[in-house]
Amino acid sequence: MAARFPMAVVVTGSPLTVTIEGTSAVVAAEDFVGGLTTGDRVQAAFLGDRLTVLAKAGGGGDTGWTGVTFRSGWENVASIYPFEVRKLNGVIYATGLVQKVAASIPASTGVIIADLPSWAIPQYATFLALGTTTGQVNATGQFRDDGAVEIRSGAGTLSFVGFGGLSWPAA
Repeated sequence: MAARFPMAVVVTGSPLTVTIEGTSAVVAAEDFVGGLTTGDRVQAAFLGDRLTVLAKAGGGGDTGWTGVTFRSGWENVASIYPFEVRKLNGVIYATGLVQKVAASIPASTGVIIADLPSWAIPQYATFLALGTTTGQVNATGQFRDDGAVEIRSGAGTLSFVGFGGLSWPAA
């Protein structure tokens, strides 16, 4: 039997019971999210006769992918993998490739390359390892609590810095 992924609404938080949207059946469920209360809308998964709550819906919904505002001298690497952020269920995700306009990225003590949309700014500065031209983790990124995106590259010059697979909680 294939898995099904219905939306549901919490009837009681302890023990967890939900109503599958579009039905009137109240079903007991396992909770992988925690802290659910009556009325919360959740994403669930049926595998056979077992129901597991996977995520809480809402939490800011989904903004879709939105570009950052580049500082002077910085740009996306072509248009194939733009530097964008997305808020999905209370988590901010970042992706993309960035390059210095008409130059390589020198080893540095830190340079601000872009600014985040206001809804993507972390509550506290967030430091993350970045992918680079060489495939090495020899650059770090800081998503600052003022919205600025700062990178610090290690020894040597780089053609681009990658932001794939990065995430932090929404403020």
